[in-house]
Amino acid sequence: MIIENFREYLEQILHEGYTVRHDEHGSDPDLIDPGGNPIETWRADYPYEERMDRDDYEQESTRCRSSC
Repeated sequence: MIIENFREYLEQILHEGYTVRHDEHGSDPDLIDPGGNPIETWRADYPYEERMDRDDYEQESTRCRSSC
């Protein structure tokens, strides 16, 4: 059921003009809106202004959990 819903979702956003862009470095692909602008999907539920590398994020997250 979940896979079917995901496929429906993908078909819907492709129909609406969204695309996926891959770069030559093999980093995470970008979701591109119909106007050609990248969507910063990493910002969803992300508590910081700038994207942190994984090691820094883990250290900060651990520090925040231990101080709460």
